[in-house]
Amino acid sequence: MPLGNGELCASVWTDARGLHFTLSRSDALSELDRTLKLGQYGVVLSPNPFDAPDDFTQSLNLVDGRLEVTARTGDHRFTVEMHIDTAADDAHVHVSSTGRFDARIYARTWRTRARPSVEAAPLLWGEEDPGLLPELAAVTESADLVGRDARGVYLVHRNDDSLVPAIARLHELEPERDGIPDVLLGRSFGSYLTVDGHIPEAEEGFRVRDVEEIDVRVATFSSQVEPAEEAIRRHRERPHRFADSRRRTADAWREYWGRSWIVVEGDTTRPPTVTDEVAAAVDSHERATVTSNPTSAVTRAYVLTKWMHACGNRGRFPLFYNGGLFTTMPGAGEHLALSTFGRVFASAATSEPTPELNPDERTWSVEHLWQNLRLPYYSVLGRGEAQSLIPVFDYYRRFEELNRARARRHHDSDGQWSTEMTLSCGLQSPAVYGADRRVLPVGTSKNRWGGSIDLSPGLELAVLMQRYYRFTRDEDFLRERAVPYAVDLLRFAWSRFSLDAAARLVIGPVNSVETYFDTTDPLPVVAGYHRLTADLLALPHRLLAERDFVQRVADALPALPRISGETGAPLAPAGSYEDQRMNVEIPEFYAVFPFDVDGLDDAVLDATWDRCLQVSGNFRSPTIGEQVGTPSFAGWQYLGPVAARIGRIAEAAAILEHNASLSNPGHAFPAMWGPVYDAVPDVDHGANILNTLQEIVLAIVRRPELARRLPTEWSVRFRLFAEDGSPVSGLIGEGVLRLDD
Repeated sequence: MPLGNGELCASVWTDARGLHFTLSRSDALSELDRTLKLGQYGVVLSPNPFDAPDDFTQSLNLVDGRLEVTARTGDHRFTVEMHIDTAADDAHVHVSSTGRFDARIYARTWRTRARPSVEAAPLLWGEEDPGLLPELAAVTESADLVGRDARGVYLVHRNDDSLVPAIARLHELEPERDGIPDVLLGRSFGSYLTVDGHIPEAEEGFRVRDVEEIDVRVATFSSQVEPAEEAIRRHRERPHRFADSRRRTADAWREYWGRSWIVVEGDTTRPPTVTDEVAAAVDSHERATVTSNPTSAVTRAYVLTKWMHACGNRGRFPLFYNGGLFTTMPGAGEHLALSTFGRVFASAATSEPTPELNPDERTWSVEHLWQNLRLPYYSVLGRGEAQSLIPVFDYYRRFEELNRARARRHHDSDGQWSTEMTLSCGLQSPAVYGADRRVLPVGTSKNRWGGSIDLSPGLELAVLMQRYYRFTRDEDFLRERAVPYAVDLLRFAWSRFSLDAAARLVIGPVNSVETYFDTTDPLPVVAGYHRLTADLLALPHRLLAERDFVQRVADALPALPRISGETGAPLAPAGSYEDQRMNVEIPEFYAVFPFDVDGLDDAVLDATWDRCLQVSGNFRSPTIGEQVGTPSFAGWQYLGPVAARIGRIAEAAAILEHNASLSNPGHAFPAMWGPVYDAVPDVDHGANILNTLQEIVLAIVRRPELARRLPTEWSVRFRLFAEDGSPVSGLIGEGVLRLDD
């Protein structure tokens, strides 16, 4: 079961031995830029209520933000509570019993030896030859420091090295080194375990005897400024105050749930299909019985995903698409690989974590990918969670000086050059950029997919910043951050691309996302420029000093590409392109989601929808365990939000019903989505659910006549927020929208 406070997250489980959990933070970044677990922790009780108990219940109390376990063995009834403090990055566990008991409380790491980058971070290298980059190959991920003092036990990871200098040299950007952020070097992160009123007996933890209750706290930290020793001293001197922490955490979560909600009734449950391999993996191990079976699968999917995202989306770094902070131990004793996605994610772990196999492992990449990172954040304004966007804005703001340097050096252009895949320093690993640069121009990635997506990631970020301003009306943010960034993106386009005989910008060669390579006037980029310039020109004159320049760019933009000769003149993926699809994504839909370009009539949108689904084959629910990359409307796909925005409410609802069922069958918790394309939990699949349901509701709020297109069995009660930040609530049912006064 997942717990969290926005930064600190816990994956919690019970077995016959006791209660166990791993802890994660978004800023627990190693020398190799890997996001590591802080460690594994646990409480083992005697008498043991977890091994063949007479009664046992494990519950996630969403309202108050805590895990609750009750277990009885003989005359002993145990109550275990766990929560993550919403005001401090602490995990609290409280155990009480009707009789006296002994307990062992442990903190454990699997990072017991230093590991070179080739061994510790194979995703950094991919198929590249480490011999070509000896400086990077020499960077090691150090072993954790484990120790105890008079009050507690600590686990600490300290970065005395960093991959950033080697990555800068790979990109031939040593002269720009001062503008390349290094959030790794000197960083210390870890945890400090204490048991109130007791002293540790060993480096691994505590043994407590003959008590009726215990109060366990794991305080966590991560900093490049504060040494670990100082963080430990600070936490050593802090009192536990479990009751105060429990109360304020419950208050914070109750306020959160009261801010927004959607409750659906009448939807159809659509059980997922799985491959034979996944079914066999599930049958090979025991799984807990889930007794909470609400009548609405869509409501449960929405609420549990909303919970998981809120647990981890307010940290110092954005959510990772490939599991977020809730990655688990790989199953079946195997490493994660695309060829074993289904089996490994659905199987039980066969051992405790080791240096070689542990829950630090991820799929696909060390980098953040904008196309994946963005999706959990597109729904936050609709829920009134504007502050959740700040970590995203801050993450990309670190790269502004670097992106200006890359624009100058790689493209002889002004402004900022934005790309899809970024390490925490704003550059790419050799797995993406390529280690052998002899045949590649400087600044060109070897990876032709995500590694070669330009422009549209920055345009999406800039448009999201404009939406944040319209929601918050924060003029300081607009003047100091949103407008300068947007204008930089326009300056890059204006200086990089030429004008044709009609005085129109010719944008290319640029990929149309990952689907069509080396196109001219790719629709996602053209749509992004249209949306951004329209947003800027809609600002009051006093807030846009560069209005004349923005207008000049807007006037020179090419029209959205269309396919002439087809009924309805549907949108095209680019103005010119080779008709060979390299991915299952649909670039034409960017005009609707996320950019919502003005002036597209229903005939064009309907024709685009029909043509794109025919070409892509994406209108289908996936089979869990099928080949990665198979077309579907699940995972990071956004057919649901697009369908809602263009008024195809019935199709959006059908997508939602299918997606709400795609929980991994090897996990008991119902929101461990996938794997579809990325991981378990598939963070983007959860985002797909949030985005689709909110877009259905808000589309009907904007156009009440669309309520007639909702399935007749559905009713929807909601409280969300409009684009201007105003709350809107009501009921949709029987073909009618009824707004609250």
